[in-house]
Amino acid sequence: MTIVFFFPVILRDVHRNIYSMDLLEHEGNKIIILEATQYYGLYKPTATDSFIFERLISCKVKSDIIKFKDSLGESPVLYVTDNLYMKMAFEALNILVREQDKLLAASTRVTAANYTYPQGLTKFLHRSLRIADNCLPLHFLKFYYDWVKKIYTPDYYLGATKFLTANNTILSVAKNKRLYAHSDDVNKVFEPMENIINPSKRIGVFLDQMLPYFNGRNPDFDKNVNKEYKKVYYQNLKRTFEKLKKNLDLDDIVIALHPEAVNIRKEIDEKFAPFRTYIDSSTELIKDSSVVFGHFSTVIGLAVYYNKPIILFTDRNIEGRKERGKHISSYANELGLNILEIDAPTMIEKDKLLFKDKKLYEEYSKKFLQELTYQGNSFHYAINRIIEEIN
Repeated sequence: MTIVFFFPVILRDVHRNIYSMDLLEHEGNKIIILEATQYYGLYKPTATDSFIFERLISCKVKSDIIKFKDSLGESPVLYVTDNLYMKMAFEALNILVREQDKLLAASTRVTAANYTYPQGLTKFLHRSLRIADNCLPLHFLKFYYDWVKKIYTPDYYLGATKFLTANNTILSVAKNKRLYAHSDDVNKVFEPMENIINPSKRIGVFLDQMLPYFNGRNPDFDKNVNKEYKKVYYQNLKRTFEKLKKNLDLDDIVIALHPEAVNIRKEIDEKFAPFRTYIDSSTELIKDSSVVFGHFSTVIGLAVYYNKPIILFTDRNIEGRKERGKHISSYANELGLNILEIDAPTMIEKDKLLFKDKKLYEEYSKKFLQELTYQGNSFHYAINRIIEEIN
């Protein structure tokens, strides 16, 4: 089977493991990585992995997309992409996906930080749809999204949990075409892992997000965004680390770097010095940690999965960016977490900082992390289910 992983916005090295590309290829499938980041002009790909480049086809203009489609044989192709792109990539998907092809759209990275609870009339509609979905074939309304809303409707949907299924998915994808397993971060849990830090020691892990380098959603490495804030941010972080080491009786604090740090690793390492940094190792670090620190990283879900105490960080700059402050508050409310201001840290009692609300952790896992107890990669699971149907 030819499987085309379509990336109209973000392409990183971690996508190789997230989508279980190696295993799918080993099983006899042909893997194509189709990126259109320049076509949409929203984000520069930061992938450096030779595995990705050897299977990569880039589409810079519309004619490239048409050319790729025309290069395919008559056999069906399975396209895989993120459900977020169904509206933005409507035109490209209409070109790419032929009658014999199938499209799997995934929503496997939703967290408390980017989930919006329905309110008012929307809340009533949300609840009513779920009740009706149990007994009615609501997906026949898909034409509304295709023709009126210009949102591409996929053939299959993969979600982390049923709780996160959006209204438009209920109204456009049949129940037997909706697949569930767990979030992207949980996928890593089922892979072989080595100990990076000593589990017998008390070590804290900070989940880096490179916030001073991000201009909105995109990292901006060339324009020196927030030059002064970069300096102050890392100074405040390290000062807070030292206080927490003492207050929580920690042997050390290590940094789980953001994937984009691969582009400026030396500079980032210098900013965090003398604290040790690691990249593409968040799962291993969290698993053996005693406590996890962060802002609003999606990887906080892994700290919940491993039942670790979590402490959130903020500062005046973050709070001044309404969306970032809201993300942190969402995690705090959902999990009952403490928030420390790193630019004016006031230490909270150790027992309160390390407190975990068992009930809230369990509820969070059910909502955002895991629907099935399937012990494997969610994309491998879903793609093989679809291939069986196609064949």
